[in-house]
Amino acid sequence: MKKPYLSFLFLLTFATSFSQCWQKVVTTSFTSIGVKTDGTLWSWGRNSSGLLGRGLPIGSTIYPIGQIGTDNDWNSNIFVYAGTAFAIKNNGKLFAWGLNVYGNCGNGTNTFSINYPEQIGNDNWISVEPETTFSAGIKEDGTLWVWGNNGNQQLGFPTSVIDKTFVPIQLSSDTDWVKVSVGNRYGCAIKQDGTMWNWGLINVSNISSLCVMPGENWLKATCESMTRFAIKTDGTLWAWGSETPIQPDNFFYGNGQIDNNDYTAGSPIQIGVDTDWVDVESGTRFTIALKNNGTIWAWGENSNGELGDGTFVDKYVPTQIGSSTNWTTINVGKSDGRPRFFAINENHDLYKWGFDLDENIAAVTSTTPVLSGTSCALSIDDFERSNLMVYPNPASQVLNLELLTVQSVSAKVTIVNTLGQVVHREDIILENGLNTTSINVASLPQGVYTLKLKTQNQTYCEKWIKK
Repeated sequence: MKKPYLSFLFLLTFATSFSQCWQKVVTTSFTSIGVKTDGTLWSWGRNSSGLLGRGLPIGSTIYPIGQIGTDNDWNSNIFVYAGTAFAIKNNGKLFAWGLNVYGNCGNGTNTFSINYPEQIGNDNWISVEPETTFSAGIKEDGTLWVWGNNGNQQLGFPTSVIDKTFVPIQLSSDTDWVKVSVGNRYGCAIKQDGTMWNWGLINVSNISSLCVMPGENWLKATCESMTRFAIKTDGTLWAWGSETPIQPDNFFYGNGQIDNNDYTAGSPIQIGVDTDWVDVESGTRFTIALKNNGTIWAWGENSNGELGDGTFVDKYVPTQIGSSTNWTTINVGKSDGRPRFFAINENHDLYKWGFDLDENIAAVTSTTPVLSGTSCALSIDDFERSNLMVYPNPASQVLNLELLTVQSVSAKVTIVNTLGQVVHREDIILENGLNTTSINVASLPQGVYTLKLKTQNQTYCEKWIKK
């Protein structure tokens, strides 16, 4: 019997290998890296420190998009900042490239740069974030790790104990870490119980061990800027800082006020009263956030029209960008001090706004989101790139998994939301032949999810939408 999704698939346009269908895109100073829906990894922009990952001459600017290697098993866990990039494959293996002068790639050396993705150890990871001088990550076993330079105790150890390390070292013996973020010489991480912990350069002091933040039920934090933002499990949005007097300036909290160099503001304050925030990303003077209804909001400095609302007026409270309600992922980057933003919608189209370079390496600025490349035309290959089929997609009550197996195997099913939180786990048995299993997803909120099916020898990942 034909599955109901087949007739739909045949109506889709067949895409070329250059199909502009994106899972996630991250960006930093004039360099962008993205994963497409077919699991391939791509880059474009400036090749500072080998960040394009394609073996090109360092310092060159290659704006025509190009694929990094030929592998097609990358997942949406990609991270980039200040010249260093990390990416994780479906099997959990971690790869790094770009700037490595502080050993922040974690490959055991401090060579200036790595020009191609290089596997870091043999462990399985769920999240890694780089900063200028160090990196931090969480493994699949829930342990928290750090590596790089420790001049400001940004590794969470006294400098008398460790000066630097070129390989990951465990920061905590606990095994319940779920999220990590790093900023300028400091880091923050969240546990399963919703507590948030900081270390490094905090409150004008170097904290050489983990210290718990005020509050509870934290879900996600973005610690890249002087002013920091976080979301709680109840969907509320909070801010605190600026705690490090590195760049004296005014900072926009998002609550109608400016932080005028108050470097001791360490207690989170709530931004508005809304309870439907799901993601937040911040830079030095600007912030972008996503609600669960698919709308994007931004606030902060807007002197170049970078907030995307079509004006040049600074915003002191979250302001909706456009009227679209189908955004799924957001990312913010800085280009020589001027920001740019990326967002992907439910159709896997990529949009950008703010400051950037065009294909002729000329500076361009867009004050509203514009389509990057061509619109996504999903092909059958995008749905059938592995033996795993997930349908219907979108799903409302039941999600069906269909896997062609050559022998009976046991498997683990995990569903993860866009914040990296595991929302469903289930063990299943797959018989040889065409096997179909149904999962009840009625209780999950609307949004975009990733389903991970792991057998002893293979891991499959598929993105799906709960409507």
